[in-house]
Amino acid sequence: MVFSNRISYYLHDSCTPVLIENEFCVSEVSNYPEGELLNSRNEEFCGQKGTRVVKYFKEGGPDKFYLKYFKVPDTLKH
Repeated sequence: MVFSNRISYYLHDSCTPVLIENEFCVSEVSNYPEGELLNSRNEEFCGQKGTRVVKYFKEGGPDKFYLKYFKVPDTLKH
């Protein structure tokens, strides 16, 4: 499969947008449990830890992205 994304933005007071378009192939689609992808830690601001827990990806990069989906409860096993 070939995917593409488009990003447009404006520089300073320009009326003409800058357009970046990327085309890429997907080499693999995998389904992982959330616990294998995410770690949790307390939110931190100016060196002080808060009480709110935030989740972050264990592994990330420009060549990785994750789509979270929600399964509607039904009678199917998978």
